[in-house]
Amino acid sequence: MTRIPLLAVLLALVAAPAAEASSLVEVPISGPQSVAVLERLGLDVTHDVTKDHARVVLHDDADARTLADHFPSTTLVADVEATLRASMERQRRAATRSALPSSRDTYRVLQNYYDDLDKLAAAHPGLVRRTSLPKQSIEGRELAGVEIAKDVNRTDDGRPVAAFFGVHHAREWPSGEVNMEFALDLARAYGSDPRITALLDRVRVFVFPVVNPDGFVTSRGIVPDAGGGADPLHRRNCRPNTPQEAAMECEARGTQDGVDLNRNYGAGWGGPGASVSRTSDSYRGTGPFSEPEAQAVHEFSQRHQVTHVQSTHNIVGWVLRQPGFKDYGLIAPDENIMKPLGDKMGEAAGYESLVGYDLYDVHGATEDWNYIAQGAMGYTIELGPSDTEEGGGDAPLFFGPYQTHVVDQYLGGPTGGPAGKGIREAFLLAAEQAANAADHGVLEGRALAGHTLRVRKDFTTATARRCPDTGACTDQTRLPELEVPDFIDTTLTVPASGRFEWHVNPSTRPWVGARGGVERWVLSCESPRGDLVARQEIEVRRGERLSFANACAPSAPVDTGRTETPREGLDPRPPRGMRLFVGPRRVARFALRRRGYLRVATKVSGATVRNLRVRLFDRDRDLLAARSFRRLTSRKVVRLRLRGVPPLGVYRLSLRGIAHNGAPVGSAVRLRVVRR
Repeated sequence: MTRIPLLAVLLALVAAPAAEASSLVEVPISGPQSVAVLERLGLDVTHDVTKDHARVVLHDDADARTLADHFPSTTLVADVEATLRASMERQRRAATRSALPSSRDTYRVLQNYYDDLDKLAAAHPGLVRRTSLPKQSIEGRELAGVEIAKDVNRTDDGRPVAAFFGVHHAREWPSGEVNMEFALDLARAYGSDPRITALLDRVRVFVFPVVNPDGFVTSRGIVPDAGGGADPLHRRNCRPNTPQEAAMECEARGTQDGVDLNRNYGAGWGGPGASVSRTSDSYRGTGPFSEPEAQAVHEFSQRHQVTHVQSTHNIVGWVLRQPGFKDYGLIAPDENIMKPLGDKMGEAAGYESLVGYDLYDVHGATEDWNYIAQGAMGYTIELGPSDTEEGGGDAPLFFGPYQTHVVDQYLGGPTGGPAGKGIREAFLLAAEQAANAADHGVLEGRALAGHTLRVRKDFTTATARRCPDTGACTDQTRLPELEVPDFIDTTLTVPASGRFEWHVNPSTRPWVGARGGVERWVLSCESPRGDLVARQEIEVRRGERLSFANACAPSAPVDTGRTETPREGLDPRPPRGMRLFVGPRRVARFALRRRGYLRVATKVSGATVRNLRVRLFDRDRDLLAARSFRRLTSRKVVRLRLRGVPPLGVYRLSLRGIAHNGAPVGSAVRLRVVRR
């Protein structure tokens, strides 16, 4: 790779304005309410949150004083910027060509992404099409991407869409890298790798590696060999706070501006887990979809039948599925699809597979709209490595060593998933699920050649019950939802043969259907001049196939049936004869007080189980304690550390894992805490 002279890098660093060093600290917490307090204080809470701790970035002495007034903390990284510079220098000296599709060994800058996307499309005409999201960033930058599919320029085939997004948060550099490598991987392996060839024959894959280009430039900078930009820990977009700041470059404004794009999407916008403070790194913005970058992703989704969405982030090593918050319920209506796939992706990457709110309630995230309004399967993958893993290096940082934070995570390795798996395998599983007709719907049959079929639905997207702009956010103080006018409008040109197959999402939104509601698509047929030829309402359920004798003649018969497409092994049955046990069913409170932990007995027979997670819930299904371990072959006693002594009552103790054949398995009991 081309290296910029070290003198130029040093001059750039000398010219940069002096700033207080940022530090990364670990804060003991007692649950999600503590996270809410930290965010209300305007502190930068990372995604590395458990029931016991939250990791917080302190940007200056004022942050440190604010935290000290409310919480104790332990310093993990005293000077994040200095650690970053040292890490980048080590990488520069030890650089070797990696096994990635690109052979890269260092993080890209924004221009590298633009160049790589351009070259990929030029090298693979007919397979890769250069594209961009329909709006530019605050500072006028392109939200660039590619579409990858066999005969990619066709408008007369109705293949489903899988969409991959990276770098919503500017400092999460690895999230862009793995998306870019996946795009390179797909294009270069088509025609030689049977699995990837079959995938791109069946699905259109869109990859947008950097959704927040302005913030990314501020964080990463424009000099490839430099250890970051003007503000390496910048997280948000570059929305100015004042008219005076609007005339300034983002990097010159300081750190207290911008909107957290992953709190700005409309479905569920405004609830806990998104800050009302403009100085907070999780600031939600002035309203749902207030930011052009979030609007761009939304408008893209409105115009495509997206059946699977991946929003990639990083720092902790988790695969998070819907729901991301508890307002609508604790289990998504499509848990039977989402959990097995999430577990499979987690196993491939070496990450835990969790429901989104297991991290903490987050409102206004990217994939919330895609699932809640569109019915697409939506996931957030939080890239690792965990800092507890051997060889993790600078793991607590968002942008640690390229080998551990990108190469190992993408391909599998010492700090990632099993060798040959990793995020590459997780992304392939995701894209394959997008193609599975058992998980969405299909319209097929005949129509007038050259005419346009249109599927449209108008509805309103509800925000969450909103946290007030000032004061505490409690069930009593939350404000009513806002209703945002919304639609999905997609088109298909009828092929010259007059026969079509169009993969579409269910017409009824998941949570609407869970409440017994029914919604319908409006299917219309338009002439090449745009004249309306026919119009009818159709209900499409998940896994349903509607066959039309003539979609351009509403009086022609329509046949409804179930798809014959199998679940493709995502949902295998547990091994025959396997028995999984977790206990106890009864424990004395005085024993818990004396020990400070719960002794959990686990046992399996007839199988080997991996990636196990023991969890204790109260009667409201709030998580009280959790512990993970890698493998169970017979018996094992696990100590479940408790933050406090639970009161007398009934609790739920569960054990979940993956059997050797890939089947999700589990066991649960009611645990009674008694006096004696």
